[in-house]
Amino acid sequence: MKKPLVQSVHRALTMLDTLAEEALRGRSVALQDLASRAGLAETTAHNILKTMSDCGYVEQDPDRRYRPGPKARALPRASAVAALAEAASPAVLALARRTGESVTLSALVSGRRHTAVHAQGGCVVRVSEDVESKQGFYSFVTGRALAAFAPAEELDAIVRENGLPGEAWDNIGSREKLEEALAEIRRLGRAEKRTADIAAVAVPVPLREGTVSASVGLYLPLFRATASRMKELLAELRRTAEEIAAAE
Repeated sequence: MKKPLVQSVHRALTMLDTLAEEALRGRSVALQDLASRAGLAETTAHNILKTMSDCGYVEQDPDRRYRPGPKARALPRASAVAALAEAASPAVLALARRTGESVTLSALVSGRRHTAVHAQGGCVVRVSEDVESKQGFYSFVTGRALAAFAPAEELDAIVRENGLPGEAWDNIGSREKLEEALAEIRRLGRAEKRTADIAAVAVPVPLREGTVSASVGLYLPLFRATASRMKELLAELRRTAEEIAAAE
């Protein structure tokens, strides 16, 4: 094999390959075994693993053995998000056409919110995708819905990557308060937000277990967000979420 240009990267990937192979068998790996297979001193292997752990690609189980971390496990999700976007686009576009409002399908990867599909509504006054593009994860109703319906491990990744909401969402500054807010979203089955200019609502997409977490949100100018209109849009949104799940 050609000599690697960057030895430390090669060693890290060699150990990650070992961890992935053993994970397929349901096993974690001891430091000594990883060091031996990579041809490294245990101290060197430990330092590399510590760096990979800090970056989320390796973690330790309760026995202090190593296994792939959340970011390593999330790598296959990039292709899953692309597949979801392709399958969901017709439903998202149809919702935007029916309602005249702006619609976004978001997916969760490694604790971050990714826009899979965005469709502008046909109304002359509409909400653009970049209205909140400079804001953080919790500023988006789709982000809040993703967090509310995410498995516990993914919620940990969300907090690790994005911190706590703070000013972005009701000055939530503790994990306890965050979980209370997320529980309320689960109770309602939706996340909602109003600013001086816009109203937004999002619901989870009930994809099968083991795939990406996703949510679909709808944005409209505040002057159109009457109670009857929001009730109508919520019903449309939930119908679209079911259509996306069926198409995926």
